[in-house]
Formats: sequence, C-alpha cells, structure tokens
Amino acid sequence: MKKEISLEYGIGFADSNILSFTVEDSNLTLLLKCWNAIILKIKFLNYTSLLAMNYFRIADLLEVFESPLLERVLNELGDEKPKEHNFRVFKFLTDDDPTALEIVCEDISIEKINAWVFKFLNSNDMAALEVVSEDVSIKELKTSVLDVLTAL
Repeated sequence: MKKEISLEYGIGFADSNILSFTVEDSNLTLLLKCWNAIILKIKFLNYTSLLAMNYFRIADLLEVFESPLLERVLNELGDEKPKEHNFRVFKFLTDDDPTALEIVCEDISIEKINAWVFKFLNSNDMAALEVVSEDVSIKELKTSVLDVLTAL
C-alpha cells in the first residue's frame, strides 16, 4: 500500500494559493484559488486535528496513510489506541515539499465556487467587503456589486 496519493479533482492543485480557512461546528473549510483563478471550497468534515505552517502557495494535495499527527490523535482517543478508525489525513504541500497544512478528519468534500456576492460593511469609516454567499447568478452578482458601489 502506498503511503500517500495525490488527490484528483479535474484541475491540478499546483500553483494554487490558500485564501483562507475557517472552522464552523466540527468542520474546517478552506478556500483555495487555483492556478486558473477557479476558487475551490474544500471542506474537511469532522476534523480532529490541524497542523498549519505559514505557507500559502500550494503545489499538491495528498491523502496520507501514515502520519505522526494521526498517531497523536489515535493515542489521545482513550486508554488504548484503536486498531480501526474512520480518520483520513490530508496534506497540502508547497513547491519544495514542506507541509503547509495537515488535517486529520473523517471525510472531505470539494466544490467549485462559481461566483461571489459581497456586502458593504462600514467599519471605522473604512470601506470593506464581506463574502455573504456563493454560487449565484451573474445578474445577482452585478446587482450586489452595484449596491456596494452605490453605498460608497
């Protein structure tokens, strides 16, 4: 059995940039801007552990089958390390192979984000935009941007 495999999604992960990652409930959601400007929303379901380094340029996304981070999670589950578990380990690598992010979770979902809708925020008299929705029609996106520009 291989120790790791590259994930396939139809577009390569090389020359991608991590835009952000957030935690909500027990899920870790990461936004990744790919080399072709497509934004991917990668959700790590029921994540248990995260190792993050200050690298944001990504060369590959791997599923890893042996990991010290996974061993630590398994050791901390109880008195005895379980022989079987539902955990999976995913690792984002940089061009030079250092680990940018490593996540232990139960599953993963990846989807393309087609468009962004923004809302205007008035924060200390500075204009700011906040993402409030994804996957909307171009007409809705144009309307939202016009609303923002009008508010400025």
